[in-house]
Amino acid sequence: MVPLILHYVSAELYGGWLASGNLLALLSMLDLGISGVLQQRVAQSEGQGRHQKTSEFLNTGLILAALSFAVIITIGLSLSPEAAKLSGLTRDDDLAAIKLTIQIAIVATAFLILGHFFGSACYGLQSSRLNSFLPVIASIVGLASLFYCLTSDFGVYSLAISYLARAAVYATSRGILLLTLLKKSGHNYKTPSLSSFKHLGKSALESFFSQSIYGMILNIETILIANLHSPLQSTEFSVTQRAQKASIMPLQRASTSFKPSLSHAIGDGQIETVEKVIRKLFNYLSWSSFLVASCIYTLNPTFTRLWVGTDIYAGNTINFIISLSVITTISLHTLNELLFSTGCIRSANRHVLMHSITVLAFALAGNHLFGIIGIIAAPLASSSLIYIPLMYKSLSSHITRNHNRLLDIKSIASGPTAGALSIIIHNSTPLSNIENWPTLFISTILLVTSYALSLILVSKCARTEAIKLARLLKMIIHNRTNKKHP
Repeated sequence: MVPLILHYVSAELYGGWLASGNLLALLSMLDLGISGVLQQRVAQSEGQGRHQKTSEFLNTGLILAALSFAVIITIGLSLSPEAAKLSGLTRDDDLAAIKLTIQIAIVATAFLILGHFFGSACYGLQSSRLNSFLPVIASIVGLASLFYCLTSDFGVYSLAISYLARAAVYATSRGILLLTLLKKSGHNYKTPSLSSFKHLGKSALESFFSQSIYGMILNIETILIANLHSPLQSTEFSVTQRAQKASIMPLQRASTSFKPSLSHAIGDGQIETVEKVIRKLFNYLSWSSFLVASCIYTLNPTFTRLWVGTDIYAGNTINFIISLSVITTISLHTLNELLFSTGCIRSANRHVLMHSITVLAFALAGNHLFGIIGIIAAPLASSSLIYIPLMYKSLSSHITRNHNRLLDIKSIASGPTAGALSIIIHNSTPLSNIENWPTLFISTILLVTSYALSLILVSKCARTEAIKLARLLKMIIHNRTNKKHP
């Protein structure tokens, strides 16, 4: 939707929204860490068969979620004038528009937090399929609202109004699903005890502190570029990065979707099953992340120019850093989710907090030494050099004494090899010099196919998984044929 947004909203005003509106939205996501902790505790207690404890956790979480809703509204609205100043805009009418836009977004964020709580409770109760589909419906409603508001000349307010529509549908639909699950499972209301508040509250507050700091630095590049350089350059970086953010979301969902099942298995004492799942997850995410990184590096320049319709592209150096960040972002997210789901909540929060502080320090130092490049490379440097190794060590020491058992070095090393081969194959074809949508589509198919073939060629583990997949497809086709011709 960015091309449509830039048609109705100026690039400077949109860059100001990215810097100030996103910052305040992230700051206001003060769910006190309830969502993640609640999901883990509910799933683990269900795995242990402690259904009364599950009901106690759910009711305690509901009270804390209501408290979060009030805190978000109060603190968010009081900070909206200061957040508007972070936009880098100077005209009074632009600042007034951004301020009102942020205030609408604060209300939307409060509803979004309720939706997170309802969704986490549903995941903890082992409901994943419908619970994962409801955000899609909410996103469709948000996109439809954005299109209507933009074409009705709502201007920059369209961004916040569509956000509010999406959040309202998100919270309402997940709340209805939670009520349905509670009715079916027979969980009754149980008055929360002081011990449940202490148990859930302590873990939640630890998570809240680290996640709040992480939320503040999540878009630190956009914020620093807008304030230390210009809102226009912030827009260029954001547009160039958009393909990367859209591509990594499905991969991040993989580890997130495993969280309830892993917590349930930990509660049930199935440690060997947890080890097996984590090893396979590492392999799949490694191969997928290197594929995405190869596609971003090769195709993003063409995609950005075709998508936006103007020459708003941050440059090849920044695109290269964005491509590498795909791998580190997915790795960091996966390790954090796995630590959380296996019960290492304090360790996960500690690493996230220290990573957030390190990214901010690296970004400020990088800006002084290398300018915009230094700001953009800060998260990549912090995660790859320090926190991915530390988080992996924490996870492997918690799950198994043999650290190498969770990680197949040969299998993961095949990812960059296949990526390099696929890029060489793509660049050796005439398609690499043509910039239009049909060519981009064909280039994507060529790149993905060459990557898959290269991966099967260089990795024994990938060949094994490919054979398993082929047998599974053969079995599915055979079963369908038997149903048609009994």
